[in-house]
Amino acid sequence: MNRQWKMFILSTAALFLTGCGKYQDMTRENFYSVQLQTPIAQLEKKYGKPLYKYHDDQGYEVYEYVERVYLGNSVIEQNYYYFFIKDGVVQKKGQKVMTPPPWSEPYNADPILDF
Repeated sequence: MNRQWKMFILSTAALFLTGCGKYQDMTRENFYSVQLQTPIAQLEKKYGKPLYKYHDDQGYEVYEYVERVYLGNSVIEQNYYYFFIKDGVVQKKGQKVMTPPPWSEPYNADPILDF
């Protein structure tokens, strides 16, 4: 084999292997598959770091993941997934689904025009 062909094969293999290390998106199906008592290291390894991480008033560390569902360029649904962490494992979890309003009022730069 010539040198250029070997470089092509090595480059292709490297691109393939780096693509395999990506995180999975947090989806409704993936949210339901996370069991209670799952270690946070395993959660982050599979789904990546959360979008937000904070502490609530009950002493839990909260991991918040967000899934945005698009139709074309518009967000038609946002799903918020919460994992409540204590002692390094998922103790409880919850979700919230939000949908934007079906329309928004047009912006009128001229306040005098009212039609």
